[in-house]
Amino acid sequence: MDQSSTESKEHELIVVNRINFLIHPGFIGEEAESLFSDQVRIEDIREESAELLLRYRHIIDRVADSHNELLLLIPYDLKKDFRKAIKEKRHWLELARYAKQRLGARFMVIPDDLRISFEWTNEDIKTQELKEYIKSKLTKRGLLVSEDAESFCYGETSGVCVTDAAINLNGIFDLKKPTRIILGLTEGYKDLEKTRRIIQSVVISNKNEDDARRIIIIDH
Repeated sequence: MDQSSTESKEHELIVVNRINFLIHPGFIGEEAESLFSDQVRIEDIREESAELLLRYRHIIDRVADSHNELLLLIPYDLKKDFRKAIKEKRHWLELARYAKQRLGARFMVIPDDLRISFEWTNEDIKTQELKEYIKSKLTKRGLLVSEDAESFCYGETSGVCVTDAAINLNGIFDLKKPTRIILGLTEGYKDLEKTRRIIQSVVISNKNEDDARRIIIIDH
């Protein structure tokens, strides 16, 4: 093989046709005591969180068998708090290490400093800044996301973060197809219909007609 062929192969981009957005894994389990006062409820939440973390590992294993699939993890710690997260051995860090080991360049951690998981009030500025940041990281990894890519979002919590992140990330990637929120991989999975109603109420409260077109809610 000549030098030009070698260089061409080295710079060949992998086209991503499926993206997974994993939002705030481990949050409800680690924050249960601050979120709830009832001890039984706290234990139920911790059990649910542990099951979700296990399901996320299974997702990582599945993505590892694909060559055109990307996993983005949005932790609930801001970038400035990463050292504290390491010291406190946050669950999402353990999951991130496992994903990095299994997926390599097809795994990325995107800090939530630009509030991906919140309803935006200054959408244009944040969208452009995030587009440039993410595109730069993808290019360095030799990845190119197809505008026809399928996208899936899940994590914690259904009441705000997962829903708003799904809407925002769909726009950031300029995806033609709606992002599917998977209830079975999201906090509240034990009561799918209740969680579905919660997500729908978030979309309604955003009062943005375009939001509803960016997502689809599925059970599994």
